[in-house]
Amino acid sequence: MAGALCAVATCSFGAGVVVARAQGEAVTQQRPAAPAAATGTTRTADPTTPSSHPPAAATTRSDGRGAATRSVLDTTLAAAAPGTLSVAAVDTETGTRYRGGDRDGHWLASVYKLLVLEALLLRHQDAGTAPTADEAEAARAMIEHSDNRAGYRLYTRVGGAGALADTARRIGLTDLGTGRSDPAFTRTGAAGCVRALRALTRPGELSAPSRRFALDLLHAVATDQRWGVGAAADGDDFANKNGWLSVDDGNGSGEDDGGRWIVNSVGIVPAGGHQVVVAVLTQHQPSYAGGVALVRRLARLAVAAARYPTPAR
Repeated sequence: MAGALCAVATCSFGAGVVVARAQGEAVTQQRPAAPAAATGTTRTADPTTPSSHPPAAATTRSDGRGAATRSVLDTTLAAAAPGTLSVAAVDTETGTRYRGGDRDGHWLASVYKLLVLEALLLRHQDAGTAPTADEAEAARAMIEHSDNRAGYRLYTRVGGAGALADTARRIGLTDLGTGRSDPAFTRTGAAGCVRALRALTRPGELSAPSRRFALDLLHAVATDQRWGVGAAADGDDFANKNGWLSVDDGNGSGEDDGGRWIVNSVGIVPAGGHQVVVAVLTQHQPSYAGGVALVRRLARLAVAAARYPTPAR
């Protein structure tokens, strides 16, 4: 995307130039097959998806971990400069959730590619077709390697900002703001990102094959891009999409933040035997490394806050 980064690469759509440098060894596994053409509109629960079942009543715990964690997280978010942090998480088994910081207005950077993927899948579902081989390969590059050229190609193919807005409406994401010339500056809050991920964890607008295709890609993100919310996971089997971008007036987007950083991470992680959907969005960060460290810390706190609700009084 214009001004967006792959690893620490600088990319420019306007000039048609993409310079990328991989920083780690990509995950190698069998490529997920594209979902087959739709054969009908009836949606049924996917028995392989834990969250397809109605959420159990939220549990309470008397050890105080929930209250202590939420206190630390609330204090951290309250101390941050306005407009810098947005955090949300939900335990898909119990329905217990946490939301703190800014409610909307955060630039997504490459996290916008998650919405592009969902828009592509919905487009084919509506037409009763399957993604082409070229589209499936572009989706893989866009998600697994955060390839900006592939992401922008699919963004324009599905219909640009209007298609993302329509996708957001269909999955219940109500506060999406579209970018100017660069989709990296699409805006929402962490709760909006959780909403987009929840569309992949339970029956709804996206069919079971579409959800599986998207989740396979998110589970196969390249090794050097599996930082962030994965810090809160039990083990290495988690799904994520990150976005990071240094914003200055030379990126061709019409946005300028003096070279400060957007550092975002969203995903679905196993924690304590449960599945937790979590999103941490940060902007105006002085450095990439500092932003990554902050995202990891907030992700751990957010997942714990969702897993351990405040004890009943």
